[in-house]
Amino acid sequence: MYVRIRELLDALLAELRTRHGVLADGIDDVILEGGSTLLPEVRNVVGDVLGREKVREWLPFAAVARGACIFAGGAHVEDFIYHDYALRVLPDDDADAEYELLIPGGTCFPTVDNFATRYYAPGRDGQRHINLFICEVGRVAGRPIDWTERSNGSSYFVPRTAGERAFCLCLNEADPALPLDPPGQGTAPRLRVTYSVDENRWLCVTVHDLHRKTDLNVKHPVVRLR
Repeated sequence: MYVRIRELLDALLAELRTRHGVLADGIDDVILEGGSTLLPEVRNVVGDVLGREKVREWLPFAAVARGACIFAGGAHVEDFIYHDYALRVLPDDDADAEYELLIPGGTCFPTVDNFATRYYAPGRDGQRHINLFICEVGRVAGRPIDWTERSNGSSYFVPRTAGERAFCLCLNEADPALPLDPPGQGTAPRLRVTYSVDENRWLCVTVHDLHRKTDLNVKHPVVRLR
């Protein structure tokens, strides 16, 4: 158990450094919360990794309640999105689905209206609809997802196992598809979609039909993020 705690702390520090640019030296205080933190070795492991002088042990059963009271009293908390959210993409060669990152975990909200902009072309001539399947991509075995950046500037994740695919949860499969009228022709982009997150954590899309030069949706809420 203690080895696992140390591994998780190391993984969290790596993610904090990668996503937020914060090093272990930039952490001022570490609050231990919950009964298991009374085990001496838990405190020792945390102290070894983060620095014993930073560990605060005096509120093991009250830190959450006190924090809630401080928040209710008006203290500002900069909230953020915890999970990665991506668009499920089906390749033309009938390969397995892959996922294009839209909203990385750690993103503060609300975002700007054009936080992410993507262009989509119909997959075949005569196509009448395009689906935007939004998926929550969770950690696999507690590890952050290894997103790979491609030449188009977007980052992708391609699950290799059934276990990895199980962590990619589609949230809006029941939503109606976006209509293409007239049907799609050629390989040029047909839709411009901008993604943003509002103050209530809703992922919103603005969809513009480039052929008809008209908006199909404007800041339309699709799914609520966590």
